[in-house]
Amino acid sequence: MSVIKGIKMKLLKLFIAAIISGSMAASAFAADGRIDFNGRITKATCTVDASTADPVNLPEVGATALAGKGKTGGDTLFSINLKDCGIVGGSANVQVKFDGVKDRIDGNLLKINSESGGATGVGIGIYEKNGSTLINMGELSKSTPVTKDVTKLEFKAKYVATGETVTPGTVKASTDFTLDYE
Repeated sequence: MSVIKGIKMKLLKLFIAAIISGSMAASAFAADGRIDFNGRITKATCTVDASTADPVNLPEVGATALAGKGKTGGDTLFSINLKDCGIVGGSANVQVKFDGVKDRIDGNLLKINSESGGATGVGIGIYEKNGSTLINMGELSKSTPVTKDVTKLEFKAKYVATGETVTPGTVKASTDFTLDYE
């Protein structure tokens, strides 16, 4: 009986050893992967000054002043202020891309938020400082030189009629922006 017991013990030990080695082998079959890293080194980077977050308050404009598709009004100067611009290797320039929701009638304009009592038939146009060159939503502004300490990027916002008539009411809109250094 002790011979049979000894054989059973050896078989049990072999069985346990096989299970342990099988579980160790499973970890050897781990999947491989890949991580891609992307970046860009620029001549300059800046910090956006907190004053840039101040709201741009357009003036009240009568709906009749905007009667007619493409009519504009309420020209309001605003700026994106950059500071701590570390310039490396000479000069650098920056452009701005406004990434707001496009107006459904005129995709070059910023869509105003629809709300009860809100104006209709109007969008917000963002222009270069000269007030005559519209910066289309999702496209880059003209290039502006970056200075070492403070760079002020100036633009104009205007109401722009998207149809023949504008309905009076409140106007609210917002846009994100991206700085593109060259």
